[in-house]
Amino acid sequence: MGGRRGLDGLGAIETDATNCLNVPAETLELDAPIRVKEWSLTTDSAGPGEWRGGLGVTKTFEILQDDISVNYRGERHTTSPWGSEGGTEAAPTTAHISRKSGTTEHLSGKDMLTLHAGDLLTVNLSGGGGYGDSLERNPEEVAVDVRNKRVSVEAARKHYGVVLTAAKCVNHDATDALRRSIQLTESGNVK
Repeated sequence: MGGRRGLDGLGAIETDATNCLNVPAETLELDAPIRVKEWSLTTDSAGPGEWRGGLGVTKTFEILQDDISVNYRGERHTTSPWGSEGGTEAAPTTAHISRKSGTTEHLSGKDMLTLHAGDLLTVNLSGGGGYGDSLERNPEEVAVDVRNKRVSVEAARKHYGVVLTAAKCVNHDATDALRRSIQLTESGNVK
């Protein structure tokens, strides 16, 4: 879900009308020859903004039998969820197969696959777009996002203009200076 005025987007949910559910891992493992290896929020998947977009998730499935036919249908592989009112787009969806043989195959979004025991299917779902100028986000909220692994230290600096200490606390003087520098560069006053 994208950010909206006054609130960050919600992570790991689908909004709007879809025919998809967030099925529990245990149900998937009972119904299909797979093991869920990872199901987690993905750092830096949300669009930056004064109100950050919601995070996407990473799902990795280990295949437990040979010759499994899979119809992979993913969205947002070629277009990212856009931001609004100056917010930035989220990371696009990506997916790949790590074959037991050691090779990796990247998926396009609409693929028919045959998977074998030991193969891993990993899907990194896009997050939601940001709302509002990311340089207006409260630096303390950015620091909380970094400590909670929603935003990386690098993205905090690059997208939010927030400089953190080694303890992941806001360096207010350095943050103010970096934000002024970014604003001057964006306005065309600095070359």
